[in-house]
Amino acid sequence: MLNKLNKYEIMKQMNNSDIWVDSYEVCTALKIGRRTLQRLRAHSIVNYSLICGKIMYEITEIQRLLDENVIQCSDECMQELIKNHTLHAEQRRNTPTDE
Repeated sequence: MLNKLNKYEIMKQMNNSDIWVDSYEVCTALKIGRRTLQRLRAHSIVNYSLICGKIMYEITEIQRLLDENVIQCSDECMQELIKNHTLHAEQRRNTPTDE
């Protein structure tokens, strides 16, 4: 069983391609609407995966949209997205579950 320190070390070693974010996180960080993101999916501009009934995006895919100027946003928005996702993921891991 991994202790908390080992889990933290593993998360630190993960690169951005291992990070998946949901639509809410993308829309909030990039300051775009849900409909805009849905339109990008419908026109096959953004790649996504349906995981457990939830639409998820790889961070690298969101970065590609920014690099290609599909979405106008600063680098700070992208860093905020990664930071907030990491904090949220850490909170979920530390939340006790009823078993």
